[in-house]
Amino acid sequence: MIRQNLSILYIICFHALWVKTQFAQSNVNDTSSLKSYQLESIVVSSNKILLPSEKSSTKIDVLNAKKIENSNGYSLSDILRNSGSAFVKSYGHAPQLQSVSMNGLSAEHTLILIDGVRLNSFQNSIFDLSLIQKDNIERIEIISNGASSLYGSNAMSSVINIIPKNGNNYVSDKILDYSINYLTGSYNTNRIYFNLKKSLKTLSFAFNGSTETSDGNYDYFFQSGDDLLKKRRTNSKYRMNDLNLSGQYIIGTNQIIKIYSHYTFHDKEIPGIETGSPPTLSNQKDKNWNNIITYSNIVSEHSSLKVNFNFQNNYLHYSTLPILKSFYKNIIYSSSADYTFKNSVVTSTSGLSYTHAFLKSNEVDSVAKRNQKSIYTAAQIILFDGVSFQPSLRNDYLDDLKKNILTYSVGLNYQPFENYRLNLRLNKGRNFRAPTFNDLHWKGSGNKNLRTEYSNNFETGISYIYTHLFFSKIDISYIHIEAKDKIVWIPQRNLLWRPENIAESVSKVFSVTLSFEKEFSKIFGANTELIGKRFDSRKTSSQYVGDPSFNKQFPFLPSETVNWNLGLSIKHFFANLSFTWNSDRYSDYENKNKINQFRVWDGNLGINTTLLSHALSIRFELNNIFNENYAVISGYPMPLRNFRLSFSIKN
Repeated sequence: MIRQNLSILYIICFHALWVKTQFAQSNVNDTSSLKSYQLESIVVSSNKILLPSEKSSTKIDVLNAKKIENSNGYSLSDILRNSGSAFVKSYGHAPQLQSVSMNGLSAEHTLILIDGVRLNSFQNSIFDLSLIQKDNIERIEIISNGASSLYGSNAMSSVINIIPKNGNNYVSDKILDYSINYLTGSYNTNRIYFNLKKSLKTLSFAFNGSTETSDGNYDYFFQSGDDLLKKRRTNSKYRMNDLNLSGQYIIGTNQIIKIYSHYTFHDKEIPGIETGSPPTLSNQKDKNWNNIITYSNIVSEHSSLKVNFNFQNNYLHYSTLPILKSFYKNIIYSSSADYTFKNSVVTSTSGLSYTHAFLKSNEVDSVAKRNQKSIYTAAQIILFDGVSFQPSLRNDYLDDLKKNILTYSVGLNYQPFENYRLNLRLNKGRNFRAPTFNDLHWKGSGNKNLRTEYSNNFETGISYIYTHLFFSKIDISYIHIEAKDKIVWIPQRNLLWRPENIAESVSKVFSVTLSFEKEFSKIFGANTELIGKRFDSRKTSSQYVGDPSFNKQFPFLPSETVNWNLGLSIKHFFANLSFTWNSDRYSDYENKNKINQFRVWDGNLGINTTLLSHALSIRFELNNIFNENYAVISGYPMPLRNFRLSFSIKN
């Protein structure tokens, strides 16, 4: 309790010191980093402080609406995989489980947010990327490093913040804006999407939904001894429904209330691991309902207030008849209040948050619940021209663990030349992941004595943006993560598995990003991006003397990846091409069983035109153009060549 009070006192004093700075600096000229830039000066909110992405002390990748639209596929996992910003662990054709790995750590170490609200399950720390549809995404902000001092648990390796499309801030004199999309494709796939929007003087809203069905019976090759057999995936049908309601109400000149409500229903067969034998008849039903209400108030020229309420009801039912029937009902209530202060020297955000989460399941000993209270602060302080100091501090109290967890981050961003968008960045921080409900309460195997996982993160990098004759960007980054007390499930004598804090690891990630974009004329434009990454992520602890997994690369993680994207537009026509290469990986901790490298090409082309005063779009997508036989996770083959054809019309 003493430590908690000291932590709170420290944060309050720290914030008070920043506020005091504005009076001492009242005569300083405005050197705010929020000045207007040309193309691609995207202001991000993921680090709690609004500033252009290149001004951050840690690397932030922004996937804007154009990049999202150019990508093949219709889910968050497709966008991330094609972008090269994240390594997606795919367990087959979506909507089979799609998780993300960043900076050599696991999916539970990447925090997924939607408009700043966490999506990771308290049950297992993972979020299935296939649950978010591409139609509902306006922008994606990716903090390519740990950020627990901003967002708490799970943000050990990265944070992915999804900014949804919500119909806000648009004006139209039409009675109703609408659009309809129909898609058909391989495996008897059919999808219908609609979107309705309406704006009044102070009220605007959007309502959209989609339904998709597919047999999911794609072809693949299976290695049986010396023979390579062409097979067809069975027990993989699915049906997906998605509904989304959002809007905003403007009160006066400085207050806004926003709502967001998203419901998904997935009914899918689970084909399981390919062993050469017919798969078991397994089925999974997901029902997810997420609701967010946000109140924003611009209190004065220098301050603003933001209050957020969130309710989530996530239900999963898994069955392998007649052997197994499992259900999991995750309920989350959360609220937060952020106060932001800004002047020419200091921009700071301080806040409080409270979360109540509980799980009901026939696979845990009892109702698992957690109350989490958090207090945090983050700032950008202009030390002098071109140099900003970016500290953040957070204290989380988790009542089921009876533990206070203090995390921090300190960073610098330096722009040495005023007229050139060249920025150097440096960041160091401490991050954590709390044990999940499964870790603590799984029947017969849960371990209530588990400790929290921690990591020490270091990052340095450089970025340069050129915008005079065309847009060009180069970014070079190095990230070093030392993780300890990692939770690993290990087999016991009773044949059950039990989680233990036994693993430590070191991840070293080097990445280079090159981008180019140019509008050559009113009818012709081109853009391209190349991302290369090298990973060295190894276990640095031994479970026993002579442990063969010591100093070995973690399973399923490639040591190198390359992504290349090319986009062309000629008047009404467009075409996009993407290439992904992943190096060899291993399927075991001892690095004995290798998964072959793969190269996959995807592309799309189409036309945007008008028909009877309506905007008409026709788009053809071809995935795995050269019929690559590959798997991201061993035992889960990916589809061979497949296509999708869509037609869209809007008023």
